[in-house]
This record gives sequence, C-alpha cells and structure tokens, in this order.
Amino acid sequence: MQTASRPVPTALEFIEAERPSEWIRHLRESTRGYADLLAESGELAVAAYRVARARCRTQEVSMKTPTSREVHAAALEVLRALGDRETRVPPRSRVAAECAAVGLVVMGN
Repeated sequence: MQTASRPVPTALEFIEAERPSEWIRHLRESTRGYADLLAESGELAVAAYRVARARCRTQEVSMKTPTSREVHAAALEVLRALGDRETRVPPRSRVAAECAAVGLVVMGN
C-alpha cells in the first residue's frame, strides 16, 4: 500500500509553525528575512498574513486567526523592513480580500 507523500517541512517552516517568536526574530535579524518571506509568499498579503499569524500565536492569549487590522499592520511591517517607505499598504479590506482569495481566513475588525 502506497501512502501519499507530504513534503517535509524545512527548518524555517517548522520554526514558523512551532516556534513563532523564534521565526519572527529570524525575520528581523536575517539580512534577507523579509525579502525571502515575500518571495516565498508570492504576494504582500500572504507574507503579511504569515507575520500576523505568528504574532497572534505569541500573545498571552494565543489566537490562530489574525484580524484584518493585524494583517494590515504586518503588511506595513514587511514593506518597511524591506526599506520601502513609498509604497502605501492597500486598505485593510483589500488586504483581507487578497488573503481570502487564496484561502487564508482573516477575522474582520
């Protein structure tokens, strides 16, 4: 009997899922942390969702699903970390809609 193979997560994927505070620290301290995140994610909304979700999981009251406000703030964080001071973050509703379009759940707020 053959079982479906699942890709083995990389070390960073494991850290993102299991140790979000370490993953966030890696983003901040790595020269290419945010650039790699954006490249892996494919778009700003997805990268922002990943940052917001990790931050949610590090809070005293841990949540798995970020709010639109948290994702929007994370989008600004990603842009600023990349040195982009000119690009405006799209409105919260658009960032949330872009997340929803790829199957990422965002709580409204």
